[in-house]
Amino acid sequence: QFAAVSLLATTSILRIFWKEIAEAHHRRDMDKVENLYLKTSRGLFFVGALMAGYLLPWTPEIITLTISKAYLGGGATMMLMFLYPVHQSTGQICNTMFYATGKSRVQVVQGVIFMFCSIIVAYFMLAPAGAWIGGFGLKSVGLAYKMVIMQFLFVNVQSWVLAKLFNWKYDWKYQIASLIVVLLSGWVTKYLIFFIPSVPVIIKMGIAGCAYLCIVAVALYRQPWIIGLNAQEMRMAISRVSLKNMLK
Repeated sequence: QFAAVSLLATTSILRIFWKEIAEAHHRRDMDKVENLYLKTSRGLFFVGALMAGYLLPWTPEIITLTISKAYLGGGATMMLMFLYPVHQSTGQICNTMFYATGKSRVQVVQGVIFMFCSIIVAYFMLAPAGAWIGGFGLKSVGLAYKMVIMQFLFVNVQSWVLAKLFNWKYDWKYQIASLIVVLLSGWVTKYLIFFIPSVPVIIKMGIAGCAYLCIVAVALYRQPWIIGLNAQEMRMAISRVSLKNMLK
């Protein structure tokens, strides 16, 4: 539930994205289709990664504050599940692309294949070693691994198929860059703030959150391509935000 907050941005944008893609595709404006897809997929991926990068290092503290230390054994599962929505937004963008451009048959075939593979992988992750067909018996952690890894594979297969269908360059480097930026920033800020003495954990989390956003903002300013912008577009976006704040 914590991690799913990042999907609110995706849900709010999808209908507008669908309309714009369908209209541009109908006019055969493929440059606009590609530009919309790249900017939206990179931007929404980073929103999901931003939430995960902050929450993941604080998993033990979140569990302790919300449901008690008795559940700390589920920390590994929760950490994995913080990563699950990161690619979920990209998957929804890819599905919308298939539908909006009239490629629904391709999307359905991929979905059926993925569901079949997902069931098989889930069985081997959960089945005990002593079963007739032995598995790994990893319980909730195994199911979390399955969900995160299978979604990562499926979303990237979808992205690759879209690139082939529309003769685009397969776009994947932003995923690695985004995760490196947010996870590194998240862990660094936690360990810089966590050891401040005599401060409640919730206050530490708040301070770490502010520091985290500052570090990520600097990283994005230096490397705006991660969210689908170039240097000029980034400067224009900052100028618009600054102007709105002045007018207020």
